[in-house]
Amino acid sequence: ERILAGYNPFRGPIRDAAGRLRVPDGAVMDDDRIYQWDWPVEGVSGLD
Repeated sequence: ERILAGYNPFRGPIRDAAGRLRVPDGAVMDDDRIYQWDWPVEGVSGLD
């Protein structure tokens, strides 16, 4: 429902597990960046 209403889960700010800002506030990851994504997102566990 949220996505249909316009929510984009790839809109910043998005930080990696080390706390580094990877997607600035308001920026959106494009397809190329999503396909090359190789870092864990802050707050996500169980990826080890």
